[in-house]
Amino acid sequence: MNQETLFLLGGVLLDALFLCLLAWASISDVWKRIIPNIVVLLILLAAICKTVLLATSGSVWWIYPVGLLLIIPFVAFWNRSWMGAGDSKLIGVCGFYLNVYGGLIMLAIFAGWLLISMAFMYFRQVDHRPRVPLAPLISLSAAITVLIYYIPYS
Repeated sequence: MNQETLFLLGGVLLDALFLCLLAWASISDVWKRIIPNIVVLLILLAAICKTVLLATSGSVWWIYPVGLLLIIPFVAFWNRSWMGAGDSKLIGVCGFYLNVYGGLIMLAIFAGWLLISMAFMYFRQVDHRPRVPLAPLISLSAAITVLIYYIPYS
């Protein structure tokens, strides 16, 4: 195997690990209403591994840590109790893993899912404000973003 194939295989394996960790966060958020810190730390570790992998392969690596800046507005949402701390941390590490451009794509998809779920609650005429687990929406948005990167373009 040549070096390029090994880098490609490493990236695919990291993406598979990332998707499994997102599934873990989603299931935990639905069942227990909490995103375990170990999931966030493992995604952070995967993002660091991906950054190192890209740096050693000679690719542009600095756009990945810049994706951590996506957490800034969501910390304000957490301070106003509009979203949980686990959701904010999950968005931050997903932004790190996906890079700043992928993170923005993920946030656009997440905003669409959020609008759909809010419209669904509005049309069902829910009287109280239910606590909606956001990790499945964040995870689905991040998974779609990862899959978008695998679509060949010319």
